[in-house]
Amino acid sequence: MKKTSKVLTVILAALLIATLLPGTAFAADLQDVSESGTIGGDTTVDKAVINVVVPTNVNFALNPLEIGQSGNQVTTADYILVNKSNVPVAASFYLDAVLGTGVT
Repeated sequence: MKKTSKVLTVILAALLIATLLPGTAFAADLQDVSESGTIGGDTTVDKAVINVVVPTNVNFALNPLEIGQSGNQVTTADYILVNKSNVPVAASFYLDAVLGTGVT
């Protein structure tokens, strides 16, 4: 068992060394910067326009006894946010209820 583990260790070490050699050769090629120059070009960047359509009316229902629900006392339909921006936008929407004073 010891002999096979030593052989596997030698093979693994040889493979690791073999994979490092090409990487150092490529790095040596990239480091040769004997000439300098500039590259010209025209670039334009569009202005980001953020436009997200959110629901204007959020209907919900209170279910204090949790009848027919899986632990939810406030139920609501699924509402969709629509991204009409010219860039990707991450947006989320959630309903938050705060217990008022004198309410048990």
